[in-house]
Amino acid sequence: MACFLRSHQFYLINDSQRKIVHNDSHSPARQGSNLSHELSHALLHHCPTPALDDSGHRLWNQTVEDEASWLGGALLISEEAALHIVRNGWFLVQAARYYQVSEEMMRFRLNVTGAQKRIWWGFRAKKSR
Repeated sequence: MACFLRSHQFYLINDSQRKIVHNDSHSPARQGSNLSHELSHALLHHCPTPALDDSGHRLWNQTVEDEASWLGGALLISEEAALHIVRNGWFLVQAARYYQVSEEMMRFRLNVTGAQKRIWWGFRAKKSR
């Protein structure tokens, strides 16, 4: 059995079974983020590794975690959704509530998609015609 351990949730692989165990005391938005992150590890076919080394120190692969974080966010808020949010002038809080994510996750997705700049530049280009 292999295990990906993170803060308060983990992803188990036992032969052909995959299980995600999470902390249900987190807010629903945090739980969704945790679950999408862990699901991303499976979708990306990340090889399972032990959570701890022989000394009990936590093992961490930043590249693997960054990939799962990016895909996890994209599963929650697509690029099209981010553009829609900005195009329609939604406030961050309003968008986060609608998509049932944290404000932090919403801000992350709006930033990584470049939604605000893309909508602004598109509006500016139309205005100058």
